[in-house]
Amino acid sequence: MGLGQTYANPRFGTPQIVSIAVEGADAAANDELGRIRFFNKVKVLEARAVIGRTVGKGTTSAITVLKGTNSIGAIAISTNTEGTVVDASLTDTVFASTDDLVLQNVVATDTFTANIFIRYQDEFE
Repeated sequence: MGLGQTYANPRFGTPQIVSIAVEGADAAANDELGRIRFFNKVKVLEARAVIGRTVGKGTTSAITVLKGTNSIGAIAISTNTEGTVVDASLTDTVFASTDDLVLQNVVATDTFTANIFIRYQDEFE
């Protein structure tokens, strides 16, 4: 368990949120936009994006959510405007403390910015 939590801690297992600011400007297709490594075993439950100051250039603008190199979901940026909240299509996935959650650009010409929020909960080992 990370950060000194114990199973007796009443907050253990409570869903938590981590955020990553990403920018698709000048990123090539499949470029990494962000990466998280959790401190302990967790289950990623959902993800969403809040679109920032610019938007994707087309209906194919998106972010792929990966566990290492395996896709577990996607966030469709599309042509949404600033402030739009977009939920990911995501499969609940368990991550070991050695696994990385990776956010990857889909289309080479995208110029969006977004804050990505990942909701997860601790898993018993």
